Amino acid sequence: MSTCETREQIQQIASKSDLIALGEVIEVESMPICVWSGLILSTQSVRYKVKEAIKGDLLKSEIVVRHYLVRGSLTANKDDCGLSPILFKRGNDLLLFIQIDKKVDPSGNRIYKGIDENCGAMIANTSTMKIIREIISTK
Repeated sequence: MSTCETREQIQQIASKSDLIALGEVIEVESMPICVWSGLILSTQSVRYKVKEAIKGDLLKSEIVVRHYLVRGSLTANKDDCGLSPILFKRGNDLLLFIQIDKKVDPSGNRIYKGIDENCGAMIANTSTMKIIREIISTK
């Protein structure tokens, strides 16, 4: 399993990301039927209050990000199908690494996806925020 802790790993995912934002978890989509990714990609949506756009332009104060559901990944629930209730707890501040989908949803809104199943969202601690700010400021 990949980790997202070293400067090199964070730099790599930052360069692949269209957007990087600091977001507060508002709501995690409830899923009556949950399926891990396998033959098809499966996602679970999380609504965030955008506290800061670190890379890219976010014109909305709230966004919905689709996170990949992969069993055993860093963002996955360890016990049941779905995202980790510890990581995606309401009120948590997460550092979000986002790709913008070329498609739009039925309402015409952009579709945002986590960069991958491990590093699409991580706790926004002091050391990680310092690293990402240094990386972005040197670009």
